[in-house]
Amino acid sequence: MSRQKHVMGRMVIGIGLVAFGLGGPVLTPVNVAYAEEKKEAPAAPAEAAKPAPPPPPAPVKVGPTIVDLDPFLVNLADTAETRFAKIAVKLESRAPDFSQSIEDHLPQVRDSLLMLISSKRYSDIRTVEGKLELRDNIVERVNAIVGEGKATAAYFTDFVIQ
Repeated sequence: MSRQKHVMGRMVIGIGLVAFGLGGPVLTPVNVAYAEEKKEAPAAPAEAAKPAPPPPPAPVKVGPTIVDLDPFLVNLADTAETRFAKIAVKLESRAPDFSQSIEDHLPQVRDSLLMLISSKRYSDIRTVEGKLELRDNIVERVNAIVGEGKATAAYFTDFVIQ
């Protein structure tokens, strides 16, 4: 009977320890092995300690850069009657810094193109050949300001003369 009391006493103590949350590791050898395993495993670094992943590389621009200039509204050089032109131009380039070059020199570019367009007469730019010549002149003027060969083409997106 004393053996029964002894076993019964251990059970009461074990149940008491479990009730207070202290008996788990004492009563289960699996928990002891798990605790030893945890001690051996290196601690995982905290989320805050992880370095931020590098930003994705900037996309490589393929193809030309197109820069849209605000429309030009100018009086033409005709003296017999008053004529005006409203012309919207887009500039094309393969130079990677073209947009920045145009932005840095925008007042000079606009001034030069305003002077160029206003120097034309209605008869100079009413034909296809006249428009093509004006486009070539625009590319020449822009390259004289931002750097030779940067502008490769000029496109008219709005062209009204009256």
